[in-house]
Amino acid sequence: MSGKLTLAFILLLLLCNVSFSQNIDISVDYNHAGIKIPDDFTGLSFETRAVVKDTSINAGNIVLQNMIKLLGTGIIRIGGNSVENSVFTFNKRTKSTGQDSITADDIDRVFSFAKKTGWKVIFGLNLGKFNANLAALETQYAWKYKSQIHSFEIGNEPNHFTQHQTRDSSWGYPEFKKEFETYVKIINNLVPEALFSGPATASKYNPWFTDFAKDESQFVCELSHHHYPMSPLKATVSQMLSKKLLLTTSDMFHDLVNISRRQNKTFRMAECNSVYNGGLNGVSNSFASALWGADFMFALAQSGAVGLNFHTGATNPYTPISYAKGTYTAKPLFYGMMLFGLGGRGNLLPVKVSDTLANISCYAVKDSLGEVTVTLINKDTIHTYDVKLTLSGKPSFSYCKVIRLTAPSVNATSDYALGGDIVKNDGTWIPKNIEKVNSESNNSFNISVSAGSAASVHLHLSER
Repeated sequence: MSGKLTLAFILLLLLCNVSFSQNIDISVDYNHAGIKIPDDFTGLSFETRAVVKDTSINAGNIVLQNMIKLLGTGIIRIGGNSVENSVFTFNKRTKSTGQDSITADDIDRVFSFAKKTGWKVIFGLNLGKFNANLAALETQYAWKYKSQIHSFEIGNEPNHFTQHQTRDSSWGYPEFKKEFETYVKIINNLVPEALFSGPATASKYNPWFTDFAKDESQFVCELSHHHYPMSPLKATVSQMLSKKLLLTTSDMFHDLVNISRRQNKTFRMAECNSVYNGGLNGVSNSFASALWGADFMFALAQSGAVGLNFHTGATNPYTPISYAKGTYTAKPLFYGMMLFGLGGRGNLLPVKVSDTLANISCYAVKDSLGEVTVTLINKDTIHTYDVKLTLSGKPSFSYCKVIRLTAPSVNATSDYALGGDIVKNDGTWIPKNIEKVNSESNNSFNISVSAGSAASVHLHLSER
């Protein structure tokens, strides 16, 4: 068959949605457990204004609580750009209270809601309208919920303040450093035990993040940064699923973690998502975002970071949870987060993939009971991978259970499912399809992962 005919044949198969099978060997080293993924690794980030506007975020919102609990234990962040326009007041919220105010009962609602989920809170303070004394009073009020507080965040993306016209062009890192220290001093005078995280910078992390880590680590319990790997002007599904994007972001993760470790601090990606400025329709809300999101989470965990917070927005394309007309809906990214939750609790194990060019990601985690979950993410839209999965080590695994994350295509914005089922309108999920695969021999399993899909493979010990 000539080259032109071969190409035409392949294009015809693609149009007919036909995938090609490719054999691949993946080995997992059971005996050398590595980094432990923190139990509260997962997180969601909410704009302060969204919390103020959506008063349904309260202890009585069972649906949203159910959805958040599907993700396991985590951390809620309240902040974003709108924190710089949110002025604290002790007054109760009424119909006439503007959205530029955050009231005492707004704070009560947030923490009563968080308590129901079991998640702690990173709480943002307004630095844009500089008022350290008012921030101290806000901190003092919130501190009555101190058992639920992870940390306070002073300002949001200060390295973008001049870009957003929050400060004039003469303002830079030295001015931020001075203002940050002023806030810390005045707040700690009123609330000595208050904990802080920061600098909550975004985009390029040098020099702001690096300088802050050196200069201000004594004042924070954790270092943080924000990251959106794609631009709304250039983002595509192909870019989202590319190995190049994963490698680039992974390198950045390692840099940020290493900078933090040199100051004996942990690192959290306190705000992130696929495409900045709310995401891009057809990309950020496509099924590809579920595969990207799970991969992003595991890659960050592998770097040694302690967690992340995916940014939300009621109807923004990138939001994991959409909210419209009183209904909460789990979007593709939420399913990617759920996939991570199925296999992201425990210690990462070394993994070797026989074909390093294959667009498949594999992560293995050993839990506290000694059982292993392997997450296989096939970001290839053409090849179905027939995986021979083998574990080296003493334990004997007799069978595994497989829960699949699927959709009609990576471009799909509906009809995706995890374990053959969706997250219901009441915020619950129960998998319908759980496959059982017996061991072939010597801890070896044969598992097929279709193009543009993922699988959570839970290996069971023989004695269980």
